[in-house]
Amino acid sequence: MPQTKVQIGSIVAERFRLVKLLGEGSVGEVYLGEHNVLGRRYAIKLLKEQFRTDANLMERFRREALVASRLDHPNIVYISDFGSTADGRFYLAMEYIEGRSLDELIDELHPNVPALRRAVAILTQVASALEAAHTAGIVHRDLKPENIMLRQKSSGEEEIKVLDFGLAKIMVDTGVFQLTAVGEIFGTPMFMSPEQARGEKVDERTDIYSFGVLAFELFTGRPPFECNSLEELIVSNQKETPPPPSRLRPGNAVPLPPELDHFVLKCLEKDREKRPANMAEVLAALDVGEGRAMHHTHPYSIPVANDAAGAPSYPLGSRSSRGDAGLERTLPSALEADDVQRLAAEEPWQWRQVGKRARTLAQWLQEAGSAPTGSEPLVEELDGLTLQLRNLQSELAFPEARMEELNQAHRERTAQLRLAVIDLSLERSQLADHAQAEPTPLADLDFQIRSLEERLAEEFTTGNSQGAGVAQEVHELERQRDAVQADCTACELRLVALLRANKPAEPTPKQSAAYVELEHLLRGG
Repeated sequence: MPQTKVQIGSIVAERFRLVKLLGEGSVGEVYLGEHNVLGRRYAIKLLKEQFRTDANLMERFRREALVASRLDHPNIVYISDFGSTADGRFYLAMEYIEGRSLDELIDELHPNVPALRRAVAILTQVASALEAAHTAGIVHRDLKPENIMLRQKSSGEEEIKVLDFGLAKIMVDTGVFQLTAVGEIFGTPMFMSPEQARGEKVDERTDIYSFGVLAFELFTGRPPFECNSLEELIVSNQKETPPPPSRLRPGNAVPLPPELDHFVLKCLEKDREKRPANMAEVLAALDVGEGRAMHHTHPYSIPVANDAAGAPSYPLGSRSSRGDAGLERTLPSALEADDVQRLAAEEPWQWRQVGKRARTLAQWLQEAGSAPTGSEPLVEELDGLTLQLRNLQSELAFPEARMEELNQAHRERTAQLRLAVIDLSLERSQLADHAQAEPTPLADLDFQIRSLEERLAEEFTTGNSQGAGVAQEVHELERQRDAVQADCTACELRLVALLRANKPAEPTPKQSAAYVELEHLLRGG
């Protein structure tokens, strides 16, 4: 573990008590700190001592930190405070994220990859953060899995937080980081755009290239280029075209839709003019890709549509247009019950399609008088549960909207107070840098900062109190909804098992096609 450079328990800027060292890099150390007024945890980044003698560099850090501190987006780690310590070192106080880095997730899953929809959800949140930064005129320049944190929200959803916006520009432009040894170059060579590696002026499209590398690694479990040396990597980055990620995707993973395959390669174009022009285009492409991921097909799947009568129809000349015998020979061996249960548990959207088709098939069998015994009450039970789900979802809409309103108002109030603290801290830091600084103005600024922070602490308490009741209402309705959904899934599992075990000896073409589609859906088609 890195040697601690500052004594644990030290107080930074008279209000952050350092609790432990979180990590150390080429720029400085990052500590877990506790605010002595707010009672909240922050990540405190302290620049290394060698940088404090460079007054111009310190001033640039202040200016860039000021710009970055204005970023207010749910997927961006916000800057709470910054300035100089008593011994002249620059510090940043940032939102502390209890979670793990995307890099850790990728390593944990290797040689497998995240589920396709999870990967797309992660990329969408990262793209949303980059779009907000680019709109504010900030290019990240060092996007990589280590700078992306994952945490679980109280709702159970996975939330992404991107770190270190705004600081990369100073490090590059001032030449703080140069190639010092094999594998050490600012910007992380694997994720650097060709133009960035050449030292050319960069814009938001350099982040789009890095985003493409990130997407490639999430979809395949490996980077676009695997090289034995830094020199080989730099050459590959400048001249070689990476293979389509679909070719390198693990065999047990859901196939990558062509739309996402093409999108990743477009982000990795050597010529920036051929990449997506901005993050809005990236988000639009991800939206299309997400839709395809929700309707993914397997290599043995056959496109299915419904005819005018509502029965499944297949392309003319396909195996299914000649009956189900041909298709069944192309499918894997019969699915076991635990395979079906796994689908119900792990692929909720896909399972909903299975449930709908099973219900429709049961109704067709009832109309023909060939339904298996027990299917009719199961369909009636499912109809009742589905109605309950719709009602609960409607009930959830109001408290969820109210919760969003409260959260938005709380974010706006805390952002205003936080930025006011930053402005005063910057003023105090600049004043303290002057040897002739009088103690009285510094004391006045300290008093104003402390007063604002006390108001900020009150806002945190008030915000938590206001949202507690609504959050409890949302939680209770979600608990009821999840219970009904579990009952619905259990009922669908019984119905599917009943239908598969009691297929008519001589099904009609309509019934036969419906059985084929049911098996198709059960296999992820």
